[in-house]
Amino acid sequence: MTATAGGSAPMRAVKFLALISIVLGIMAVPVAADNHTPTPTQEEREQQIQDQFQQIADLLVLVIGAVAVPNGAFGLLQWMTAGANEEKLQKGKTRIRNTFIALAGAAIIQVAVGLIQATLF
Repeated sequence: MTATAGGSAPMRAVKFLALISIVLGIMAVPVAADNHTPTPTQEEREQQIQDQFQQIADLLVLVIGAVAVPNGAFGLLQWMTAGANEEKLQKGKTRIRNTFIALAGAAIIQVAVGLIQATLF
């Protein structure tokens, strides 16, 4: 058997069809995007901004809570098992205090977002 420069006929056909599919796909994307993209109204844009503010605040509160609560639980455990060890006792108290500060910060974020939304929108 001898190999041709372009490969066998079925392979050339597959390559040709793949190339045509890629070209048609690239050409069809802008047309599809232009035909089905309505322009949002002013109220819809404002609602989108409000939703984005709320989503960012929710994410921050989630991250703060995910870090603060286990830290506080560990601090409580450290404080309870410290016994006469003053250094462990202080570390536990510091962790517990920092947990309350973080949770207060999460609450402030929620209040601030509510105030911003009430003031601007």
